[in-house]
Order: sequence, then C-alpha cells, then structure tokens
Amino acid sequence: MAEIIPFPSRSIASPAPEQGGVPLTQAKESFLGGLTGKFDQMLEEIAELYEDPSQVECTYCKFDLREGEDPESMEIDFASLAELVVFSPEIQKEGFETPEEAGGLTGVVRWGDVFLQSGDVYPFLFTIYTEDYVRHQLVTYGEKIVPSPKDVILRREQLSPPDIIRAVIKWANLYSPLQRGKPVRLESDAVLKDLICDPGIEVVVADPS
Repeated sequence: MAEIIPFPSRSIASPAPEQGGVPLTQAKESFLGGLTGKFDQMLEEIAELYEDPSQVECTYCKFDLREGEDPESMEIDFASLAELVVFSPEIQKEGFETPEEAGGLTGVVRWGDVFLQSGDVYPFLFTIYTEDYVRHQLVTYGEKIVPSPKDVILRREQLSPPDIIRAVIKWANLYSPLQRGKPVRLESDAVLKDLICDPGIEVVVADPS
C-alpha cells in the first residue's frame, strides 16, 4: 500500500506549549497580539499614502520643467480649467505665413513646444517629438530623448495641428490622470497670431535734451 504524505498546511504554527514558565494561553495571546500590531501598522501606512497631498491633490500642480525660469510662472491651476486650450508655435506657425514670409521654405515639422492656457498666461507644458526625430537625434548627435512629463513622443512622420491635441491626450493619460476626459482644443487663430507674431521694430526716441 502506498504511503500517504499529508499536504503541507499554510496555517500559522502554534507556539510551544510552555517556554520559560509562560502559560500556553498567555503565549498565544502574545503571539496573536504581535500579528495584530503589525496589521494595524500596515493599515496606518496605507492611510498615510491617501492622506499625503502629493499623492492625491494633483488639481493644482507646479511644473518646474525648464531650468532658469521663474518657478511661479510654472503654476497651473488645473482645477479651474474646464478644458485644456493649447498651442504649439513651431507646429502651427507655418499656417499663418505666406511662402514669401517663410522665405519660400516649408519644411517638415518634427518637434514643437506645447503651451497651455492658464488664466491670462500660457506656461510651457511639454515638447512633442516624432519617433523619427528622436531616432535621428540619437544616431546623429547621441542625444537621447525619452518619454517623460515634458517629452511626449508620437508615432508620426511629421507633426500637424491635430497632433498637438493627440499629444495632450497622451500626456494626460500617462502623467496627469485628473485631466483625463477634459476637452482639448487649439487656441483660436486670432489669439495665436498675436501670441506668435514677430516682435515689432524697436523705435529709438531721441533724448529731448
């Protein structure tokens, strides 16, 4: 007849009947009390994660994305935004230039900075890159561009205005979950023309004296 081998049990081993004169009941209570204490400690640590503002309060964020800029200019009050209004001068500027203004040159756009309307200002949000551009920069110059909250990479051969919206949606899904589902639109043409126009000629006024 084959020998029957009992399946190993996952139950918690009971403490020894008596060690050092400690009654069995007291030893069990001490053992279980230690487990309860550890369990309570775990619950407290989990609760602290939910109470940490950096983990849950992302409706008002500060993005210090560019070195050397005033950190105050990076503040974006996302909670007050019913929609995300964005633009990218590098991607959209060609649409406002005639061939003569552009010097007869219209190149393929493979990257562009994206700015978001926050009140009366337009802080920098991130830069879009095409996969081909990222590959070219790595092979040619050794520059490594990796996906991050300030670097969004799209599988596109070149970038057009609709790609700005695609990139913002991808950015929200990956890095700013509380912005998911908010409408995204491009800034109006009239405002954009004013925002990306070239500076006027400086007028020098002679000193009256």
